[in-house]
Amino acid sequence: MEESNSFTTSDVAFAKIVPTHTPVSWSQAYHAGKLFAVLSLTKKEAPEDANALSLLGKEILNTLEQEYFVIEDKNLTTIKQAIVSACGKIPPDVTCSFVVGSMIKTALYVFVFGKGKIILKRKDKI
Repeated sequence: MEESNSFTTSDVAFAKIVPTHTPVSWSQAYHAGKLFAVLSLTKKEAPEDANALSLLGKEILNTLEQEYFVIEDKNLTTIKQAIVSACGKIPPDVTCSFVVGSMIKTALYVFVFGKGKIILKRKDKI
């Protein structure tokens, strides 16, 4: 019997782990359908508005969602454009780590903006 190299969304395990928000940091894990993301924002000094990073993070994720889900032909280029559009919301005084994954058919497209790392495990192989 030949082993198949394809996978389905039911083969994917996803867990959310994010730290507690502070006045100078905010992070969120996001998952909707075949779109996965982790976003982390930090500033050197606390902004005047205590909710500024939270509002910015939600705006970035909302933009990603709006841009991504209207794409008719989802491929590496069109998904990257949606991510670049979302990242355009990040001001220069904010440090961002943004990791995004999108499953299309039998491919997983992954993107990293800022500092980030993606480790994939299939069966027992990393």
